[in-house]
Amino acid sequence: LLVVGDARQKPTVILESGGRGGLGWQSTRNQIAQFAQVITYDRAGTGRSEPGPEPRDARSVARDLHAALQGAGVKPPYVLVGLSLGGLYVQVFAAEYPQDTAGLVLVDPTPASADLCLSIDEVKAWYMTHQPGDWPRVDAACRGVPDQMQGFLACQHKLTEGYLQTVPEPRRSTMRGEL
Repeated sequence: LLVVGDARQKPTVILESGGRGGLGWQSTRNQIAQFAQVITYDRAGTGRSEPGPEPRDARSVARDLHAALQGAGVKPPYVLVGLSLGGLYVQVFAAEYPQDTAGLVLVDPTPASADLCLSIDEVKAWYMTHQPGDWPRVDAACRGVPDQMQGFLACQHKLTEGYLQTVPEPRRSTMRGEL
């Protein structure tokens, strides 16, 4: 965790990056630090952080952040600011720890979906039940990304498959083949 600003100012602002994560937010962090304590951090497996336990899904990211805040002695309440994929993570954090959450700010957030909280094993189980022939393609695509992003990418494929079910044949097969 990188903590800047006045710890006496409440609530503490947590800046959650999108995509691969990482500290980021330099300009924003410095501006917020003028009136509040602000925290940025590297999620498990990104930047200078060690890999976290699997599965790396939105729930585990939220729980890791909560544990890190507790471990660092950063007391709630928190205003959580999530950018892109970080928007999903802060929404899950707020749902898991409502008593610690003073508010949310979502910056171009990834749409909240229960599917995006699934682990890669849960998505695999869905594919094996519903589209077993497509799992090798999805699995191959997920192997090319960092471990902490595999569940998210697999979920994106699952959401795409849900959309494809609304597309009539033969276009559906053509579109599926283009993925």
